[in-house]
Amino acid sequence: MEHQHLPSFPHLEPLIEELDRLSGTAFNTVMLEVFRRRAAQNQPGRLLRQWMENRFVRPAQSNVMALKALELQWLQFAEKHAFKPVILSPVAPLGVCSGVAAVHQNNVVSSLRGTEVVSDATNVLALLAADFFKNGSSPETHYATTHRHLRAQAFDNPAFSAHFSAFCMLSAGKDTGSHMFEYEQLIRHIHINRRLITSALPNARLRLHWFVTNTNHPLAQRFIDEKTSFDGMAVSFSDKTNFAYYHPLQFKLYAETPMGELDLADGGVVSWVQQLTGNQKLRTVISGIGLELVANLQNGQGI
Repeated sequence: MEHQHLPSFPHLEPLIEELDRLSGTAFNTVMLEVFRRRAAQNQPGRLLRQWMENRFVRPAQSNVMALKALELQWLQFAEKHAFKPVILSPVAPLGVCSGVAAVHQNNVVSSLRGTEVVSDATNVLALLAADFFKNGSSPETHYATTHRHLRAQAFDNPAFSAHFSAFCMLSAGKDTGSHMFEYEQLIRHIHINRRLITSALPNARLRLHWFVTNTNHPLAQRFIDEKTSFDGMAVSFSDKTNFAYYHPLQFKLYAETPMGELDLADGGVVSWVQQLTGNQKLRTVISGIGLELVANLQNGQGI
């Protein structure tokens, strides 16, 4: 097994190796005892300092009522378009992102009992879809959720919070030939994303940009050749062939706002349900919108 070494603390490497050899139950027992002892040392004054200084625990500055209202509206809209709204747990199986999406584990907040804090709800929706196909006979399934993501990587912009609310959708289904499932679901996701954003920000001009991660793929070529129309929305393309997250296409929706052009939505084709089930005939399309960012823009709060 490969490890990311700790160059600042090389003397800890033997301890890391020893912990890594423990069974899951033994590891949890050890770490639970360590956390119990460390928590016992936290006096009230120290807890308050941690509350004030730890970026993971500080509350968001968004307008709560506006955010919750938008959250409900978007879930209702998704449900009308055959996306099943679901409420996800705050935690997911350890490695849910790094295992299928090549995200470094250091960018998520790992927990105990084989879990991590959810940093991207679409990965968890992929688990839900994989479970569906293991036990169901329907040729496709569609989910929508809103979730408060927590991410461990540091942000350069001090206005960005370590946790934020996002609206996410996933469509998964069996291959119908000629990449039709992916083609139709990409168009569907883009239309829904566009409707949701413009309903909240009617004056924002949206631009659709495609990142082509495989220029030779028939699905990518179809969108390039047909220049699929999206009711007058500007559409552009560029190559992103060194990007492993989406294959063969990623899309983003940018909005012209008083604060300049902002990236509000992101999506594309992924192979996660294929990987999780081992069924190579399954196809997956995901998308997500910065729900909290849109709510803040709607209420004139900026980022």
